[in-house]
Amino acid sequence: AWLTAYQENDLARSFEIMIKTDGKISDNKNRVLFVNGFMTRSTIGSIATGTVRAGDVPKVAKIEFVKVMELAIPMSIKRR
Repeated sequence: AWLTAYQENDLARSFEIMIKTDGKISDNKNRVLFVNGFMTRSTIGSIATGTVRAGDVPKVAKIEFVKVMELAIPMSIKRR
């Protein structure tokens, strides 16, 4: 998905991303993510979900403490 957006020069396209870091996501790590274009939605320990624009994906991927990046697919609320 990112590669397609990049090839189409659609660098403003947003993606839901899940990242895993080398340890618990501190306020400092969250600031580094934000400065590089990652808008954190939620964190649990060393895992964060959020949005990033296609143009910022390479910057986030190069952050030393980011170990894994994957597309995240939000799930809908279950109905009874």
